[in-house]
Amino acid sequence: MGGCEQRKHNSDHSDIGSYNCPSNRDHRDSSHRNLHPNEMYVSPSVMMVMRHSERVDDCCPGWIEKCNKEGKYEPFDLNMPSRLPIQRPLKDYTRDTCLTRSGVVLAQMVGRGLLMTDNTPDVIYCSPSLRCIQTATWVRDMSGSKALIRVEPGLFENFHYPHGVPRFITPLQRHIFPVDK
Repeated sequence: MGGCEQRKHNSDHSDIGSYNCPSNRDHRDSSHRNLHPNEMYVSPSVMMVMRHSERVDDCCPGWIEKCNKEGKYEPFDLNMPSRLPIQRPLKDYTRDTCLTRSGVVLAQMVGRGLLMTDNTPDVIYCSPSLRCIQTATWVRDMSGSKALIRVEPGLFENFHYPHGVPRFITPLQRHIFPVDK
């Protein structure tokens, strides 16, 4: 075999990198404690990636203009939220929109599905956009996760909008969400 030692594949072990972190050590059962020092038991790790749930501007194009009644938000579609989640000028929702009612239900269903399949998230990262923070919050709450949401600006989809970057919610406005400081 060209000088290479062929190893029997075992999904519990890895030759790549060190997996001796506390979260992996905690999951060892007694049958794996007597491993050779060069072999490390690897607890299965799962990374789930999802996009935000249904957002208002996809469901109701031109919604800002249509729902603006004398400077106040007035929904014109049953799928629109009865009130906006954050107190801020309506125009700030133009490029940082919120979820529809169906979007909230869908995010709740995903969270419930994670709970039912015993896949409760230990860590949650999301984009700073409102729709992503809302989605992450509902998934977190319905999955039973206690993790605080970590807002990562690098996860935002595009910083090169023709009309500039959206005005995201402020750290003060984030206090209504389970967001890590």
